[in-house]
Amino acid sequence: MGLDGEGRFRGDNSCKVYQSSYRTAPADRAWSVLVDTSGWRTWGRFATGAIGRFEPGCRWEVELEGERTMRPVFLSMEPGRRLLFETRFAGGWLGRIEHAFVIGSTGPDTSELRQVFEATGPLSVLAWPLLYGGMVQFDALGDDLARTLAGDRYRTSSS
Repeated sequence: MGLDGEGRFRGDNSCKVYQSSYRTAPADRAWSVLVDTSGWRTWGRFATGAIGRFEPGCRWEVELEGERTMRPVFLSMEPGRRLLFETRFAGGWLGRIEHAFVIGSTGPDTSELRQVFEATGPLSVLAWPLLYGGMVQFDALGDDLARTLAGDRYRTSSS
């Protein structure tokens, strides 16, 4: 079983979920703000910081709201276009999640951040509601990026 972008199971113990956020900024500007993870603290509500190197195999530490941390592994980068991370459960035997951040141009001064989550393995079926809820929270990162690019650096201590 698996889910497609609409949230339906596919049949191969995998699921794929897409989230898109649009912004009024060129794709190159959106990319530069996204990859400057030291700035996340000033504009992020859900993902408030990230430490790691853009080198394949490097483990990152991503700070999330509520004093939570996740530790994905960086897999690859297509500069100006795509970042890919992976989280494994029980060494990948129980499951793994790939999380891609893809930035594309939608016009001369507009862009899209598309986040793609692909979960595979038995855990993707058994723990789907928990996994899906966590993935959906990353939509806030796209919204925050859009507001930042529009010039609304709004993050407050009450957010």
